[in-house]
Amino acid sequence: MKKLNIDKNKNFENFLIIIFSLVPVSIISGNAVMEVNFLIITISFLIYLTFKKSLIDDIKKDYSVRLLIILWIYLIFNSFLGEDLFNSIRRNVLFFKFILIFISFKYLLTKYDVLKKIIICWAVIILLVSFDIFFEFIFGFNMLGFESPMKNERIVSFFKDELVVGSFLYSFIFMIIFSLIENSKVKTALIVGLIVSIAIILTGERSIVLKLLFSYLIIIFFVQKNFKTKFFSIVFTVSLFLILLNLNVIKQRYVDQINKDLNFENQNWKNNLLETKYLNQSVFSYEILKNNFYFGVGNKNYHKACINLKNTSDDNYVKSMAIHCYTHPHQIYYEFFSEHGIIGTLIILIIFYRLLFIDKKIKFSENKKKLIIILKIYCLSSFLPIIPTGSFFSSFQLMLFFINYSFFYIYLESKINLKMT
Repeated sequence: MKKLNIDKNKNFENFLIIIFSLVPVSIISGNAVMEVNFLIITISFLIYLTFKKSLIDDIKKDYSVRLLIILWIYLIFNSFLGEDLFNSIRRNVLFFKFILIFISFKYLLTKYDVLKKIIICWAVIILLVSFDIFFEFIFGFNMLGFESPMKNERIVSFFKDELVVGSFLYSFIFMIIFSLIENSKVKTALIVGLIVSIAIILTGERSIVLKLLFSYLIIIFFVQKNFKTKFFSIVFTVSLFLILLNLNVIKQRYVDQINKDLNFENQNWKNNLLETKYLNQSVFSYEILKNNFYFGVGNKNYHKACINLKNTSDDNYVKSMAIHCYTHPHQIYYEFFSEHGIIGTLIILIIFYRLLFIDKKIKFSENKKKLIIILKIYCLSSFLPIIPTGSFFSSFQLMLFFINYSFFYIYLESKINLKMT
């Protein structure tokens, strides 16, 4: 009986194109559909592994996989040090699924033609969502009739009642731009980048717009080579932001609201922060850290510990304001310090530093070295201080993070023949 060569099986290739092309659609459809789609991807990889058992040794030797396993072990350890074991353990144990997702992406998307077709499908979906944002901005509802719960301030698009469409676009745009530039379609990359960037600004998601600005500054200063191009890019980027910020709806969201939030009348800085949405979580996080300095209160235990400040804090004003605690602190470092403490935060940051700068000692051309920065932008921006964020260890955030990290790693291995030891 002739042994099936799964690498040359056209049906399997087409199946991969379908399940990976549906990734953005599954994310839009909600957590349940997203989880099912990624479950199909990981099961497909495990089936693939039965045909390619030699990959098991490669996976064992993979430096990134080893680092992620260390992180997973730490997270489980963190569960037993936290305030509520049962609240933490489920999230921490399930972190392993993201390791499987990373491995699945890396070993299933090895063929350039397959990867190229998937990126094209993603680009079509991202552009469709962008045009839906323009539609909603003009008419007040999206093409399916969905209306934002914060009408005239935020745009919901196809996400029904979740205000995350800007984050969604931002998570895919740099993989698409990179792929277009890699295929010498620079003008197309600029047009797609411009359309999606304007759409992101129109969503009203201020933190994502700040990340977008950071991202383009990284590209301008570290990727672009020509001084004139850099100068033109800076002028164009600044001009675009200034023009859009002068639109009444945009100005109200990005300028007037920020001025209102930061209009401190009280001279007590701590009390000012406690009365300011999101920024007050920095005070709560600090109070939690003081009592749990080394390893924090445990993953996913921020809300419980924050509410409990009414009993544990020695500051009467903090006690009275603890009713304003959120389910998570809305900033990655507040989350790390409060839930993982100083030592836990250092462990997490060191591991992610090693993951993201794995290419540091690899020798390859200057052009490729600059170009690959584009693939790291989303992951790097996830660690920006001050800017509000979702919970880093939530399924939505980690899924988007590891999709981007997987593409960065795939490029390293496919283009540079990187061998992990």
